[in-house]
Amino acid sequence: MLIGDVRYKLLAVLIAWTVFTAYVGVGLWRGKSIARHFFLALLLVLLLMAVVLRQRYIELPLVVAVSGLVVWYLYAKPNVRSFFEAT
Repeated sequence: MLIGDVRYKLLAVLIAWTVFTAYVGVGLWRGKSIARHFFLALLLVLLLMAVVLRQRYIELPLVVAVSGLVVWYLYAKPNVRSFFEAT
């Protein structure tokens, strides 16, 4: 693999991450509930990919704990839930 190939892959990841954060950030700011679902789905995919690709299956309980915390915050916390229900 050439250094240029790594730079192109890194650039592609940075562009994708920028689009993702812009979409989720603006969506959460405007109170669009689809942004919550998108954020949670992408978080789970990224965490599971990191665990599986690095073959660090011992970290699965951490993935479950972080995902549970995010689910609680976005879907069960009363003030956050009422914010998204009001919009």
